[in-house]
Amino acid sequence: MRVTSNMMANMVKSSIFRQSEKLMDAQETLTSQKKIQKPSDDPFGAERILSCRAEIGSMEQFHTNIQRSEARFSATDHVLDTVDDFLGVAREFAVENNCDNPPEEQRIIAAENIKAAREQIAQLINTRMDGDYIFGGYQTEAPPVTVGSGGYVIYNGDDGGINAIIGQNLTMQVNVTGLDLFSTTPNGAGEEEVDVLRALQDMETELRQPAGAFSHASFDAWIDQVEAARDKIKVAQARSAARTYAMDAARNQLAEFRARLQNMLSEIEDADMDQAAVELIHQRTVYEAALKSSAMVIQHSLVDFLR
Repeated sequence: MRVTSNMMANMVKSSIFRQSEKLMDAQETLTSQKKIQKPSDDPFGAERILSCRAEIGSMEQFHTNIQRSEARFSATDHVLDTVDDFLGVAREFAVENNCDNPPEEQRIIAAENIKAAREQIAQLINTRMDGDYIFGGYQTEAPPVTVGSGGYVIYNGDDGGINAIIGQNLTMQVNVTGLDLFSTTPNGAGEEEVDVLRALQDMETELRQPAGAFSHASFDAWIDQVEAARDKIKVAQARSAARTYAMDAARNQLAEFRARLQNMLSEIEDADMDQAAVELIHQRTVYEAALKSSAMVIQHSLVDFLR
């Protein structure tokens, strides 16, 4: 077959183009420090990279969920500590006045303190975090407790448990509901009155009775209500502490698994920098050699043409 000058020029052009591509690939590998630049470089490796990155993304979301859950546990525990403190104060004043004919001034001071404790507890049950009421179960957009038609505090939430996804096929409840903390009693108007807050309100009303009308006959029952509420708070706190411990263990497992995935990803896609530098030098040498040989071929072709 006769080789024309035009054919030789095309062959030279193709050779230089192929070698320039190899040189560019070597430069890109050294610059990016990644040995797989596009799926066609290593289809199986590219697929593994995508899989590892998807797994790492899931790990990061699980970690975020754990952080938010731990923050919620911390906020809940702080609120419960404060509620327990107020109940403790109310109990002390109730016990102090659980006798015949306590001084009226003492009763008024006790009534004011019990009222303040009751109001603070109601506000604390209506605590919000990230825009959600945290003690209302599934009812996160409305206050869990309000004043009902009978003038007593009522519970508007439910007993719904809110779960967070903290691992592959692993969820954990992250909320405490008002029903976990306080017992309630229907008031006949379709409302659930919070027993301990009603007890505090009735106690306050009795303490404000004028001299001679005061009776401590119901105080033992009211004090029992306060103690029962404090016991339920302790149970809820113990349950939250156990969940926090489990969250911590899950976070540590995620960190270990994520580290393994990162190492696997690095092995798949990270280039050996020493080898990449040697390869770049090699490809540059070959490219320069191709340019020189191409120049010689074109020069000979030009001489042949002039003859």
